[in-house]
Amino acid sequence: MGNSPAVAVNPFTGGDVAGILAERDWVVGDLSPQQRAWCEHAAAILGPQAADRNALADLLGLVFQYDAREILGQVESHAVLSRYAARDVVRQLALLLLEGAPLDSERFKEIVTALKEHTAKKDYDQITSAQEFARRVTADMQAVANDKHLRMNYGIPAPQGPASPEDRERMHYVMS
Repeated sequence: MGNSPAVAVNPFTGGDVAGILAERDWVVGDLSPQQRAWCEHAAAILGPQAADRNALADLLGLVFQYDAREILGQVESHAVLSRYAARDVVRQLALLLLEGAPLDSERFKEIVTALKEHTAKKDYDQITSAQEFARRVTADMQAVANDKHLRMNYGIPAPQGPASPEDRERMHYVMS
């Protein structure tokens, strides 16, 4: 007999997930068959990862609770946003080229090459703020393009106050 990895026991059911959703006002009214199936699936995936019901609720909170102010206040969030923003910079440059802006293909190649060089030298790796990342990439692009109109902007408006009835209805729709 070989050593097989231990299988995590799942003490949770779809009913537990549905109960948490109802307690936290993340679902409105009776669940549809599709929503009950989603709860069963969520219990199967998240249940073995949760030590207790509160831990399961915390995991579900990652899906249903969105507080932009809290999320953007975490350094880790800015680091992740900065990494993914680099791809968006290249996409925006491509759009500028395709829209016929005064950015020709040679200039575009120079900008992309410069950004790749900065990335390879890990010039952006220590930046922990998405705003700082946008400022740095803008400076690097403008240095190559010699065009002060070329820039990377960053900003996510934070929602004000608790979720509106419309937001809750959208979340209800997402689950169905």
